[in-house]
This record gives sequence, structure tokens and C-alpha cells, in this order.
Amino acid sequence: MPQPLPDALTADRWQPLTLPAQELDNAAEWELDFGELFPVNLAPDTPIPGIMMNSVRAVAISAWMSGVDPLFLRFYPTIEGMQLRLDAGADSSWIVGDVPDQTLAQEFETAKQKAEGIHFLALQSDAASDRLAGFWLLKQV
Repeated sequence: MPQPLPDALTADRWQPLTLPAQELDNAAEWELDFGELFPVNLAPDTPIPGIMMNSVRAVAISAWMSGVDPLFLRFYPTIEGMQLRLDAGADSSWIVGDVPDQTLAQEFETAKQKAEGIHFLALQSDAASDRLAGFWLLKQV
């Protein structure tokens, strides 16, 4: 059963974001406090979907995420719309947020399928900054 993220770990806001696969070639050089990367063997122009979380607590949230070893993000249907969840194993799932608009969820899941399940989760304390507190390249198989 998915659990809500603890209040201290919820982002001020989050939004979908897409990066071309070639952008990830240099990800090892990005300034990151936490995260995990792997080689992406897709066409350079393949759009990789992701979720950017913005919070003044981005470093603390990233430290926690690093400890739970995130596997993938997925939208699940609910009575009210769709729910974004972070899965970190067979028994670990957290609710990131609710999405009343199913179109966003469908677009994300379709893009993820086209990218062979590859997607990302990024955390940033200031949207105007180039620095990321955390970045996880994820793959749903």
C-alpha cells in the first residue's frame, strides 16, 4: 500500500520535464548532491520524460530518496484522477502527488514507453539555479 511522503519531504511543486537522450551523456559532469545514473543507449533525440521537484528542502528530500533507492515513477488511476507514485521495490511505494488531469499522466507514460521505460526524477531547491540537489535516472521494466 503506497504511503504519502512525510510532510518534511514533500516538494513545494513538481512538474513534468523532458530532456533529449543526448543531454544525459554529460550528466556525470552535472553538479549533484545525490543521484544515480546509467548509460542510455537510445537515439540522441529520443525524449526522456521526467519529473522536476522544486523545494527549499531539496537536499533533505534528495538524501532521503538516496536512502530508499528509487526504481521508477508511475501514474496510477484513482477516483479523483491520477496519482504519481515513486516505487522503490515490491513493498515500498510513496505518493508524490495527485493529478486531476489524466492527459498529463497519459503523456508521461506514453513518452516513458517510447524511451524504453527510461525516465528521471530531479530535485532542485531553486528553479533559477543550474544546480540539482538530486537526479535519478530510472527505468521501469
